[in-house]
Amino acid sequence: MRMRTVLSLILSVFTIQATVLADTLFVPSEYPSIQAAIDSSSNGDLIQISAGTFYEHSLNTEGKGIEIRGSIDPDGNIETTIDGSLMGRVFLFESGESSDTVLRNLIITGGAEANGAGIYCIGASPTIDSCHIVGNEATDEGGGIRCTVTSSPIIINCRIQDNLAVNGGAGIDCYNQSNPVIENCIITDNQVLPLAVSPFDLPGFNSFMI
Repeated sequence: MRMRTVLSLILSVFTIQATVLADTLFVPSEYPSIQAAIDSSSNGDLIQISAGTFYEHSLNTEGKGIEIRGSIDPDGNIETTIDGSLMGRVFLFESGESSDTVLRNLIITGGAEANGAGIYCIGASPTIDSCHIVGNEATDEGGGIRCTVTSSPIIINCRIQDNLAVNGGAGIDCYNQSNPVIENCIITDNQVLPLAVSPFDLPGFNSFMI
């Protein structure tokens, strides 16, 4: 009994320390950019972004288990937009991120890249929750989201709309043993250019509701 009590106390101390060490980083009141907040963050931290449009691209979470959260209004509408300005993809996950890395309440738009213009997951499986991924353009595959090299992100409560890709998967493109979990999402009005569908488009998702 005494040993169990001691172990319980030790576990409680570690839990309290982990809770205390987690921090909230505010953009832009404390950090001028989202990437600056990411660079300063540690596992378990929350990056809270104010309402407004933030013109950033090539955001990289660097393998950290953090949440990047936008603002919503009292009706639940997203008020935070990250616009890549067609200068590069908006988010890149390439460092083995797990479901502990979370994007939530964000409009992700204006991404432009060969593959994965909005979000590119390569060997990474983050959580993408309650986001709108709209108006991104890929010159190859994966206008909205590209998953490759055994990436299995959790994509829930999202709208993926009006994204473009030349060769396939204008909404979501899955390749190389990638198996995303997609729940309660609307994927609509995404276009493959040219509009002909080939067998190579089969792993991609352009328009459906799930």
